[in-house]
Amino acid sequence: MSKVIDYLLRACDGIESYLSSNHYFVLLVVVLLTLWLTNKKQADEKQNRLLVYTVVIVVLLLCPISAVAVMIYQTAFYEYEWAWSMVPVTIVVAFGLVLFWNQKGRKLRKWGLIVLSIFLLCLTGNQGSFSKVPVGEVKIRGEIEEVTREIFSLRPNGENIVWAPKGLMQEIRRQDGRVLLIYGRDMWDHKAGAYDYEAYSQELTQAYLWLEKVMEYSDFAATLEQPKEAIAVLDEQYMWSRDAKNHIEQVLMAGANTIVLPNLLSEYMDQLIMSIVQEKSKQLQKAYTEEYTIYVIN
Repeated sequence: MSKVIDYLLRACDGIESYLSSNHYFVLLVVVLLTLWLTNKKQADEKQNRLLVYTVVIVVLLLCPISAVAVMIYQTAFYEYEWAWSMVPVTIVVAFGLVLFWNQKGRKLRKWGLIVLSIFLLCLTGNQGSFSKVPVGEVKIRGEIEEVTREIFSLRPNGENIVWAPKGLMQEIRRQDGRVLLIYGRDMWDHKAGAYDYEAYSQELTQAYLWLEKVMEYSDFAATLEQPKEAIAVLDEQYMWSRDAKNHIEQVLMAGANTIVLPNLLSEYMDQLIMSIVQEKSKQLQKAYTEEYTIYVIN
């Protein structure tokens, strides 16, 4: 029952979001009404079928209950907006505009055609607006750029396969396409990996879950007056560092050669990572930014 309610809430939110952000829908409705009221008698059988199909699907998608059925039909992995792929919006709009041009367009004067074009353009979506980027976001972007630079300064010519908190991994990859990730977005976004059966080993999945839990401790500790002392208390309470060695070894076995962690954890991780690297007869290089510690294993 709870799953059905969840689907209904997703469908209702999706309908509201789609109608408020996709002005192309307004143009579709205008064209459908125009075709249905003025052209249905002159249309041939195939055109009538197109109109009937389009209207039926639109009605189904605008009713939350039937929209849920359509979402489940689409394997239930996708959000509501994806269901609109079943509606031939472009075809119907183009068909309607061509008929309109054949019947009325040639009679329009030049300025009337320009006004009509601007009106249609305004209906087909949000034209965008200027907005200020928050100061905090600018700082984060600058920090990520610095992390990326440090990674390539430590290993300028080799492959950099990064293990880091998921948010950082995504941004580092955006900054430089040469950066490789030990796992991708499909690790934490199940819809992105809906058809990737057993894409990652259980050990690598556990390492991801462990790191994200540790990041929660770190983010919480960073809000306190004495974050390092708070991290120590959290470790005593949850013993998160107990499993660190096993997870780091699993990640290195999977191919990672660069680890990025918050500076707040470096006191716990420095010695541990150094010992693991020495056991594998490899070399460790470190670099620091304001927020992160970068470990590069060669």
